[in-house]
Amino acid sequence: NYVNFGVFQLYSDPCFDNFLQVFISILTTIKISHLFSYPKLTLAFFSLIETFSTVKIDYLANLSRPLFGYILETINEGLLSSEQIVQNACCVYLDTLLSHVFRSVKKHIASANLMTNIQEYESLFRQILVNLLNSIIYSECKNIYTVSKPLLGLILLNENKFFTEIKQQLLYGHTQAKQAILSTALDNLMTGIDRTLKESNKENFTQNITQFRSNVQDALNVNTIILSSIPVSSSSSSSSNVSTNVPVTIAISNSIPSSSMTAPVEELMTL
Repeated sequence: NYVNFGVFQLYSDPCFDNFLQVFISILTTIKISHLFSYPKLTLAFFSLIETFSTVKIDYLANLSRPLFGYILETINEGLLSSEQIVQNACCVYLDTLLSHVFRSVKKHIASANLMTNIQEYESLFRQILVNLLNSIIYSECKNIYTVSKPLLGLILLNENKFFTEIKQQLLYGHTQAKQAILSTALDNLMTGIDRTLKESNKENFTQNITQFRSNVQDALNVNTIILSSIPVSSSSSSSSNVSTNVPVTIAISNSIPSSSMTAPVEELMTL
């Protein structure tokens, strides 16, 4: 039941990588909705993705665009799951992927295929960022330590293009008093945080995000028990007025304009 897959790489044998390619190609024939319809299949899939991300993230990051996109779509959906095991697996994948991307860019070894994947799915990375913020602010979020790890990478990936726009939208529709509190909380979120994904930097960010969550929930009078059952909407609403306690996902998705397809790549190149 066990394969010492490290041997294949040691002897430059593509057998294991070819197997993964066939396996993932077959996997993508399963509709994502079906994947989440069977709990045992869901847990098995995300357990496998988490394991692969820790040992073969370079391979997963360089998959063809359709395969890379399929996995990223499942991660986006998995973050909305009520199963904490599934959420944690998604966070591990994202954190490992983003750390690999930043590390590769810093060492100037990022492949063209890797950068194309990041560029191609910039809107999906943005939606994942929105979903994580929504989870932190409006749900009970018992696994905030795990959630904070990929959130830092997503913020740094889209720092200028997306996070500033999310901040503006988060302030919209609130009284001046609440806007002042929210603005301060958002500014403090990145206080003392470097543009790196070092473990020490992630630990500092986790402390900041915990304080951020507390401040924002106090400012919005968020009832975490009630709002934890509110689903995240990935579709845009036609309403232009944002209620004070509307989940941030719905509020943000209405007004973030389409950005240049090269935005994430440009951000990474400035590191």
